[in-house]
Amino acid sequence: MRTIQQAFGLHELAIEDAHHAHQRPKIEAYSDSLFIGTKDLPKGPGFALYAILDFVADNDQPVVAQFGQDFDAIETDMALKWKAGYPMAVAVTALGCVLVYRRLRRAGWV
Repeated sequence: MRTIQQAFGLHELAIEDAHHAHQRPKIEAYSDSLFIGTKDLPKGPGFALYAILDFVADNDQPVVAQFGQDFDAIETDMALKWKAGYPMAVAVTALGCVLVYRRLRRAGWV
């Protein structure tokens, strides 16, 4: 286990949890990794994936909310301080969509 810990830079408490069997199912977040302890999965591996994605989505929500607030502030500043702000934002967004569409069409995806 120590070799794996060193190779992947795993947290000491994650290694300790891995050594002790028959613990309750849990997900522990460390600085740059997750430890996922499970018992048997009667619902299959798909359920484990769902549980992981659910955990990630629940914990990233504050970050997404902060981005939303920042974008609202930028949008308000553009609309109030620059007369062409909103039309320019729409034009830049439309240009981005056209460029992505053309790239996907050239690649044969559309």
